[in-house]
Amino acid sequence: MKIIWSEKAEEDFKQNIEYLFQEWNEEVVKNFTFEAERVLKIIEITPRVFQKHQKKNVYIVPIIKQITLFYDVKRKEIQLLRFWNNFKNPRKLCLK
Repeated sequence: MKIIWSEKAEEDFKQNIEYLFQEWNEEVVKNFTFEAERVLKIIEITPRVFQKHQKKNVYIVPIIKQITLFYDVKRKEIQLLRFWNNFKNPRKLCLK
């Protein structure tokens, strides 16, 4: 299946890399990007393998302890919705 990045997912990804550089170090950033690539490969092959979210067709998977990926499975594509920083207020999470 084809993976499509939403604008929010792209923005989140960049912001999380900046955050990890500021608060942690380059090794943590490398680990995050490696894990994100690994998870995306799994999703591409078996998109419904991870935990289902309460919203229809949305799945959730932790990338690293601090960041969780939310994605939507449609007929012929997978849309990455958010790379959510788990330290943020969960009430502000918007999956549109």
